[in-house]
Amino acid sequence: MASGREIFLKFLSGEPLPRPAYVPLLRGITARVGGVPHQELTSDATIWANSLAKTADLLDLDGVVAGFHFSLLAEACGCELRWADDRPMVGAPPQSFESFSLEQGRLAQALEAARRIFEVVKSQRGCVAAVNGPLTLAAQLCRESDAEAGLAALKPVLVAVYEQFCKIRPDVLLLMESGPLVQGEITPALKRLYFTLNKIASYYNIATALYVQDYRPERIAELASLKMDIYILGPDSTGGAPLADAQWRLAEESLGIGLGLPPDDPESCRQILAEGGRLFCGEPRRNFFFTSLGPLCRWHDPQTQLELVQQIRQIRR
Repeated sequence: MASGREIFLKFLSGEPLPRPAYVPLLRGITARVGGVPHQELTSDATIWANSLAKTADLLDLDGVVAGFHFSLLAEACGCELRWADDRPMVGAPPQSFESFSLEQGRLAQALEAARRIFEVVKSQRGCVAAVNGPLTLAAQLCRESDAEAGLAALKPVLVAVYEQFCKIRPDVLLLMESGPLVQGEITPALKRLYFTLNKIASYYNIATALYVQDYRPERIAELASLKMDIYILGPDSTGGAPLADAQWRLAEESLGIGLGLPPDDPESCRQILAEGGRLFCGEPRRNFFFTSLGPLCRWHDPQTQLELVQQIRQIRR
C-alpha cells in the first residue's frame, strides 16, 4: 500500500493517484492534540514539532502543514501582538519595516518546528511549509489601502523569509493570503513579486501553493495570473464555501488544487467527497487532494477528522 508521502508526491508530479491525499491545514487542533495552550505551543519549537507529529499520527495524515499562523510574520516585523482566548491578535504596526528579525517573536520557533517535524515525517508524509503571503503582510504593516505601496519596501523581508522556509526543504511552500489579494486588481507589480517568489522556490525544487480566504468570489479567476502550482480556496468574504466551477477553472492552469472539506459540516463533507470521488474516477482526470476548508482549530473534533480520513481512503480508481 502506498504511503501518504508517495501519494502526495504523485500529486505533485501530476501522476495518476491510487486515491486522493488528505492534507488539512493544521492550527489550533495541534494544541488540542498536544494538550497545551496555543500560546505555549507556538512559543516552543520542541512542543510545536512534537504536537504536529502527534496530530499527524493520530489522524494518519498524508501530509503535514507547519506554520499555518497569519500572525507569525507580522509579529517578526514588529507588529504588536495580544492574546485573547488563547488566540493571537495582530495589533498596531511598527513605525518602520527596519525592525524585522527572523529571531523576533515566534517566527524562529516556527522555522525550527517545521524543520524538526519534516525530518521526522518525511519518510511517510508530504511536507508543507506555510507563511504569510505578500499582500496580507503588507496590509498588516500598513493601512489596507496602502498595502500595494508597501510591497516594494517589504520585498527584502519577504525574500529573506521565504528563502529560510525553502532551506528546510518542504515539498510545498504555501503562501497564505486573506482578503486584500482579491479585493482589488492584481497589479503588474504584484505579479512580478509573485514571479520572484516562485523563482526562489523553483531554485530549491519546491512547488508553490496559494491559500486564499475572505475573498470576493467574482475575483477568483484572476488568481491564475499569479502562476502558482497549487491553489487552495478557503471560506469567502461571507464565510461560505467556494464554488466548484471557480476551483476547477484554477486547476486548468495549474498543477492542481486542494478541495476544502468544511470541518463543521458533515453533510457538506459527504457531498464534496462524493463529487470528488466521481471526478477522481472519471475522465478527464482531475488532479487534486483534499484539505480542510480553512484551518483546523482547537474546537474541531479529532474523531470527526478520523472519520473523514476513513471515507477518503475508500475513494479508489
